[in-house]
Amino acid sequence: MIKSTSEGPRRLSPSSRGTNCDVELLKTRDREELKDMLEKYERHLAEIQDNIKILTSERDKTFLLYEQAQEEIARLRREMMKSCKSPKSTTAHAILRPVETERDTAFTDLRRMTIERDSLRERLKV
Repeated sequence: MIKSTSEGPRRLSPSSRGTNCDVELLKTRDREELKDMLEKYERHLAEIQDNIKILTSERDKTFLLYEQAQEEIARLRREMMKSCKSPKSTTAHAILRPVETERDTAFTDLRRMTIERDSLRERLKV
């Protein structure tokens, strides 16, 4: 007689059925936790992307202001050169100083925003 290697259907004892349910419950909980973590990560990523858009917009506005200040400074310098020998030259110098200060401030802000944007991009890559 040849014995069959396969046995009949196995019946689980009540305790092993409970263990099986526990395993399935743990798997379901793990899956839900992972899903929640993924959703949180996606929200965080969307928030970072929104921040990048805002910073980029601010940087562009600051750069535009910087360019306008540069143009105004160039115009004032041309005017100053024309009237360098007149008594108005002192007035031109008085006007030019605050404009140059404003330009320098705008340039500093532009650098700071560029650094912040680059930092956010690096954080986004991670």
